[in-house]
Amino acid sequence: KVEDKVTKYRVGDAVFGFSTMGSLQEYTIAKESWIHIIPDRVKFEQAASAPLAGCTSYQALSYYIINNNENIYNEFGSDPDLSGKNVLVIGASGGCGHFAIQIAKFLNANEVYGVCSQENCEIIKNLGVCEDVFAYDSMDFEQNLENVLGKDGQQKIDLILDTVSSREDGDVGKMYMKYLKEDGKYVALNSSSI
Repeated sequence: KVEDKVTKYRVGDAVFGFSTMGSLQEYTIAKESWIHIIPDRVKFEQAASAPLAGCTSYQALSYYIINNNENIYNEFGSDPDLSGKNVLVIGASGGCGHFAIQIAKFLNANEVYGVCSQENCEIIKNLGVCEDVFAYDSMDFEQNLENVLGKDGQQKIDLILDTVSSREDGDVGKMYMKYLKEDGKYVALNSSSI
């Protein structure tokens, strides 16, 4: 059903986005501005995964850019810009992580780096947005990090986006802090302890 005031959509349109009442049900209610048409080449399952993980990643990167101790939900006014900034995404192959590396590059990040399992490194490398992808489960992981991010003893990273750390699993992000520039920022999606 489509309300009379709705002009963008018709009954039968394939849409994705956010619901006002939850989405794990046969019927739900959505605001017109919160949904969009699913592109022809995108499957329903792919479209269903995009809104929450994609928006969470965008919001986290935007929060870094505009954060001045004001409410994260303020309107940004203009598109965020990561020009000249180097970004490290911990959990680059996860739901939010794989969106974050692509969004960071789209927002003009200078260099983007990812951390994920060795099994997923090729998938992330094939996206073509990371300067380097580090496998946390490889024997030479810490040495590889040091060779790239700690080169010449200079901190290289302006923003660490940690999609992994949690209260249950501990703070994975601590080991990366030595690569963060003095005025850099650490944004964690699930942890509040750093």
